[in-house]
Amino acid sequence: MLDAMTRWALATGLSAAALLSSGCQVRGLIGSNESATTDDAEADSGDAADAVGQSSDGVDTAASSAASGGEDSAASASGGGTTGTADDESTSDMPTDPAPLFDVAPDDDPNLCAPPTFPSCDGNDGATWYQALGLGCSDIDESVFAHTGELGSMIVHEGRMGGEASPFAPREGERFVILSTGRAAEVPMTPEELSALHPLECDDPQQCPSSDLGGALRDFLPEPLTPRRVHDELDCIDAPLLVGEGDCSNSLAEHWAQGEGAYDYVELRMRTQVPPHTDALSFDFAFFSSEYPLYTEHGVLTPYNDMYIAWLESESWTGNVSFDDEMNPITVQSVFLDYRSPSADCPDCDAPELEGFSMQHHAGTKWLTTKAPVKAEETIELVFALFDLTDSVFDSVVVLDNFDWTCSGGRPITTEG
Repeated sequence: MLDAMTRWALATGLSAAALLSSGCQVRGLIGSNESATTDDAEADSGDAADAVGQSSDGVDTAASSAASGGEDSAASASGGGTTGTADDESTSDMPTDPAPLFDVAPDDDPNLCAPPTFPSCDGNDGATWYQALGLGCSDIDESVFAHTGELGSMIVHEGRMGGEASPFAPREGERFVILSTGRAAEVPMTPEELSALHPLECDDPQQCPSSDLGGALRDFLPEPLTPRRVHDELDCIDAPLLVGEGDCSNSLAEHWAQGEGAYDYVELRMRTQVPPHTDALSFDFAFFSSEYPLYTEHGVLTPYNDMYIAWLESESWTGNVSFDDEMNPITVQSVFLDYRSPSADCPDCDAPELEGFSMQHHAGTKWLTTKAPVKAEETIELVFALFDLTDSVFDSVVVLDNFDWTCSGGRPITTEG
């Protein structure tokens, strides 16, 4: 029997490809085709709503409130140009209206995709995490930004992280953000520095860094994050009526279900209004984990699979926007894990890119770029979240930089930066 969404597509004369293209824009062009939607795609919303009602055969969790596992205060590193920040407002204190509008474009042709540009503003020692990310370069209400996490779980880092072969220099400006399920200020340290600081913990460099920050287990992810699938086969670009029903990417449910909850949860959260003439946002990130090589088997799901999630709340998409080509979230199992240090299972592996900082004996991704759809002048919420799955040790890290407004309008995509 055909499901409701298929019946809707057949009744309106739309193929799956047409459904997809009706919400997309031509990449790489200044002109936008966002307005070129068909009346047919909106004609029979009743049957499409049936698809929403049948969409959740995956994990169905009730997202809890964004309760903090502890409030972060300023964390400062010992050298390496790393400074801490004290942006520790609870996500529950964020205003609901109005959201600020960052860097607007001229009020021109409404069909023109012309996102704004703005200069870097993270050149001073007091740069906040959102300035290091590339935001908040004008007078704004700082309450629209919030950091929730254990003490020391986030820092702003200046300059390159690692040795000469490391590609992990700022992508925009002079600084980037480090989130960690351990002590973020120790991420830029060399293995020798870590061993001197934690001689017992780091006696075996393959088991270091491994920090328990003392946060409570989270059985549920904070709202609006949820691993719940919106449909067994469709995402929210295929079927826009699924927006708001869960994770549009359908990428989180299987991985979350393997674990026993989140420890050492840390997030950065922001609300903003999308500028006019803009239909996408982008940002750069890289992910690392000390779970490799001792506690991972690449390609096999395990309960110990620390996860990074970039969650977008938009009229175009609600859910994770950073995932690999196989629709897996960013974890130590991701196909993007290109840099792997030598191990018993991979003696020929070599990762000079990781030398000179705490992930030298572990694994990580290249700089990656995520692009995701939004609608001009809507208010969005964006959450960068990181957590240990099942256990509270063996730290994982994500670095973030270079947020930008751009043009795309299509399905979220993550590519090598």
